[in-house]
Amino acid sequence: LNIGKTHVGEFGSLKALVQTKLEIFNDSEKDAFQVALYDDQRILDCAISTGKKTVTFGRSEKADLFIADIKEGVNGAAMTVTLGHKEERADINFKVAHETWPINAAGAAALALAAGVSLEKSCFALSSFTGVGGRYKIIETKKNTVIDDAYNANPDSMLSGLSSLIRGFKERQK
Repeated sequence: LNIGKTHVGEFGSLKALVQTKLEIFNDSEKDAFQVALYDDQRILDCAISTGKKTVTFGRSEKADLFIADIKEGVNGAAMTVTLGHKEERADINFKVAHETWPINAAGAAALALAAGVSLEKSCFALSSFTGVGGRYKIIETKKNTVIDDAYNANPDSMLSGLSSLIRGFKERQK
């Protein structure tokens, strides 16, 4: 999906990490269908340079599939993400809000689009996503709310989790 600093320790440097992640474009079959993040010039340039058919996704309306809108739900505990493809728009209604989910959902919908699945069907399917254990999983008890965001924790993921927590807390204070 993207290139961050999450796995730098395993690859020794950001440069080695970037090269490794971009191998998927360079080493795939010549008739492969690619899905690439429009928002990262390194990823976009590499995908396009292969000459293979590519579907892009991202925040920019210039991407083939883009995030058209994000609306926070009640108390920051839900999120509606509107994705766009050409003139079409479809909503994903997440039960739990996390700041990384819109771009991840756009990537998943772009993969579905490349496989011939309509935007409406992929967004409907993505609306059933409730998260993965250890990744911003909200557990309500009688007295407390526990947020389990410990899976593969690293500085970038912790920052995203804390940003989502703060946003949700501010929404609850309104």
